[in-house]
Amino acid sequence: MEHELRGEGPTAVLVHGLTVDRRVMIEAFDELLAEAGVRRLYVDLPGHGASPGDAAQASADAFVDELAALV
Repeated sequence: MEHELRGEGPTAVLVHGLTVDRRVMIEAFDELLAEAGVRRLYVDLPGHGASPGDAAQASADAFVDELAALV
């Protein structure tokens, strides 16, 4: 799962919705959270942005497992 970690402090995990990638979350939240002293972990959902997708493994449970392992 492709991701980008920015900053220092307590960590917020930001996950975008369908049909976009982590750049949407960076655009919307990066400046605000940086000013608040929050470290930001931006994640690309499987099959979005730089994250490869696997239709045979696609499920909400698989995503949660992969995200938990990353965090």
